[in-house]
Amino acid sequence: VDIIYVNEIKSMKEKFTSNAMDIKRRGTITLITFALILSYLNGYSQKEAYIWYFGRKAGLDFNTTPPTMLSNGPNPGTGDTDEAHATISDADGNLLFYTNGQTIWNKNLAVMPNGTGLSGHWSTTQCATVFPLPGSTTEYFIITTPLTGSTTGLLYSVVDMNAAGGLGDIKAPVASHKNQPMPNCPTYMMESVVSVPHSNGIDIWVIAHTADNPGTANNEGGSFVVWLVTSSGISYSNTYTLGYAYPASASGSRGIGIMKSNSCFTRIFISYYNASSRVEGFSFNNSTGVVGNWPAPVSGPLVIDEYRNSSGVMTPIGSFSYGLEISPNGRYLYNTISGETGNKELTQYDLQAGTGSNDDIEKSAVRLTPAAPQGDRYSQLQLGPDGKIYHSIFNWNNIGSGGFCRVGVINSPNTGGAGANYVESEYIWPASATGVGSSMGLTSFHKGFISGRAAITSSLDNLEEVCLGDQLDFIAQSSGSIATYAWNIDKNLNNTVDYMTGPTIFHTYTATGTYTVELVVTDVCGYTYTSTSEVKVLPKTSSAGTVQCSPVIGNVTSPDPSYTYVWYSDAAGTKPIATGATNVSLPVAGSGNVYVRAETGVTSNTSNHELRNTGTKNNWGGSAGNYVEFTVLTPITLNSFNWGNGSIPGWPYPSTTYTVKIQNQDGSVTFYTNSYTTTEGSSTYNAYSESGLNLNLPAGTYRIQYSGTGADWSVSTNASDENVIIGTNAGKVGNFKYTVTKLSPTRLPCSQMSAAIPYSCPLPVELLAFDLIYSGKSVLLKWATSQEVNNNYFEIEKSIDGIHFFNIGKVNGAGNSSQALHYSYNDRETHSGVIYYRIKQVDYDGTFTYSTIKSVHIGHNVSFTIKPNPSNGTITIATNSETASEPFRVEVLDLLGITYFAEEIELVDQRMKVNLQHLPKGLFIVRISGKEEVYTERLVIE
Repeated sequence: VDIIYVNEIKSMKEKFTSNAMDIKRRGTITLITFALILSYLNGYSQKEAYIWYFGRKAGLDFNTTPPTMLSNGPNPGTGDTDEAHATISDADGNLLFYTNGQTIWNKNLAVMPNGTGLSGHWSTTQCATVFPLPGSTTEYFIITTPLTGSTTGLLYSVVDMNAAGGLGDIKAPVASHKNQPMPNCPTYMMESVVSVPHSNGIDIWVIAHTADNPGTANNEGGSFVVWLVTSSGISYSNTYTLGYAYPASASGSRGIGIMKSNSCFTRIFISYYNASSRVEGFSFNNSTGVVGNWPAPVSGPLVIDEYRNSSGVMTPIGSFSYGLEISPNGRYLYNTISGETGNKELTQYDLQAGTGSNDDIEKSAVRLTPAAPQGDRYSQLQLGPDGKIYHSIFNWNNIGSGGFCRVGVINSPNTGGAGANYVESEYIWPASATGVGSSMGLTSFHKGFISGRAAITSSLDNLEEVCLGDQLDFIAQSSGSIATYAWNIDKNLNNTVDYMTGPTIFHTYTATGTYTVELVVTDVCGYTYTSTSEVKVLPKTSSAGTVQCSPVIGNVTSPDPSYTYVWYSDAAGTKPIATGATNVSLPVAGSGNVYVRAETGVTSNTSNHELRNTGTKNNWGGSAGNYVEFTVLTPITLNSFNWGNGSIPGWPYPSTTYTVKIQNQDGSVTFYTNSYTTTEGSSTYNAYSESGLNLNLPAGTYRIQYSGTGADWSVSTNASDENVIIGTNAGKVGNFKYTVTKLSPTRLPCSQMSAAIPYSCPLPVELLAFDLIYSGKSVLLKWATSQEVNNNYFEIEKSIDGIHFFNIGKVNGAGNSSQALHYSYNDRETHSGVIYYRIKQVDYDGTFTYSTIKSVHIGHNVSFTIKPNPSNGTITIATNSETASEPFRVEVLDLLGITYFAEEIELVDQRMKVNLQHLPKGLFIVRISGKEEVYTERLVIE
């Protein structure tokens, strides 16, 4: 393969593009793609390289963007993972197994039954390459490299993923599938290996390099050894003697080095880590397996043995060339000098510099090393599935104990010079990640897993289900360097050449139905990759409703029983206030607008709650005041409860009838009632159960009402969670258990918010003013009325998010008044962040109205900022307080109170980074809790 051959490919591609456009203009329905000329079957390049493990317990998960830092990997122990690692996942990005060349861990990170005793080594620069047997989805080859000076050569083992209940093990019989010598493998081999796809897209080439015999003093020329792997197994291909001759002075490190391929599989590069370090480049024909010299005008292999130092002067690399990687477009080579002695360096070379001579390429060197490089050594470089190059930074002193793990990133490796955007400390594991440490190696992969791939994404949360009339954006996601994009937006209905081109396209479907979208990308090497995705276009559903007064009640017009309906106080649908279709109590002010939307897919989150108190007993004896209040923060379904009369030793109970009711706060509406007859007993208590109630209770305050003629019946208090808060009512003893199911309505993909539903309900009380005053210790609420008609009392309601309010106090009203009256309430239970308040005015007949919502921002010793806000899913929480050193609990909740994220995070430099990529778009509440602080803030994910 040479430059002429590549130019021929480009010329063929240009002719194809021209012909395809001509075919489309003529209206020909035959589908022709470049895959007929050069094809690369899509058996690889899915998500096999999405999970990385390296060092001690460290890892990266590329199933998220940006990748998530992992701290749960295998911990082989001190000195057992200083360099190489190899990880393999399935096509969906699920971990299959991991090895350090000596041990194999399964997806549960447990050692496979026969997974010990591999004859590779944990201190080789590239411990192994791992790939499936061509044509198989269950058998995988592990090809290990020897420690320098060892006589084992390259060995292979076969893992059967059907073994050990699907967790994998060495294929049976183990003796013939473990540590088997590669055919015709020389005795002394380097610690490096690379595997690349054959041009047929099915088979695999394995390339390794011989090492000098440490028992001789002669300068010995190196040789490339090539094997071919097919569905029949591994066969020897050929040996090619060319390139570097080891000097006798390199006796201790004649086998240390790293080998890489470009993304077109047409170039092989190798770095030598010895007394005369260098990087060499060779051509490779992935149809024949022939390794050759670098194309003209270079004579022989490409040789890079100098770098540009901090003064801009070209300087010999010396002894310790280590990390090696090629940009996805094949233009730039990246090399690290470890700094075992001397400087740590990261250098970029332009493989297309000038006339392409060896001298031009070497002198194109650009130093990317920062002014004060971190760690003890600069180590491995590895291209990721996102098209970025990752860099491990090794700290020798901490490798055994953990506490230091840092990975840098070359963010734009296809760009020359500073535009490559190298960030040395892109990922830093916190000190709280116990035992996590980086090493000199990252994860090695079969090159076919890292090359260009096609995947269809969209800015929509759920591309699979969209709404009729919505404009859709289809985005091509690829880690390679893509030359052409071809889209077919309705392949299942129309297989003609109706391609749209470009990395992002926009389309609006004009009819409902299920469509198959096909994306075919062609990379700069001429390989094609195909991906498909289904899009279901759904009709839009709308809702309408009416509102009546006394109190404010909402009703859906002609509700569909298969839908759930959720009421909102805002047209954007971010502030749910109630759930239901008819006779729904709406906690809103006396006039304004509300909105309703059809929803479906209501899920339940069942939890048990027990009210319990050990206060003094009290004989309820039929009194109308015998009740306990509880406040619902978000809509719930009360499914069941248990209750019992109080137990007083030595006091026999007579046979008695009790009635239990669940009512709204003032008792004007009863949601449940039932009577129970106790049995006579001495020192026992009687327990009763109700289930299958399915009582839908919107947000609000309720009470459990007791009446009867017997002795004690008791309920309890002092229990709360995010769904229900139980108010205290001293003097009652006993127990009352109940089960609630939290409603989690799932918005219909195409449900539309109703138009504004206006209402105007007469206000018995007119507020003149409502103000908040923060004194530093408490919040004083002050309000005034100009007149009052049948005003029973005011309830003071509080919220941490401005949406879900709960009752914190009560102030009696004047009943009837025609003059200005002034009221106040002092809230001494405060926390840092924003606190919201409102006043609920209640009439004698139970009619109620709400004031406007007021808020106050309270800052204690520690305050936080959240940036960016709005965010695309990754936020940084920062504080300017140097005393904020303790771990803080960060919780992210939606407006229905559902927790999407909860984790203790330690501040690093007064900052903590939180990955919320899994959150859907919308409004959330971030709650940060410390030992003495609670801070809340709204967060918009867009």
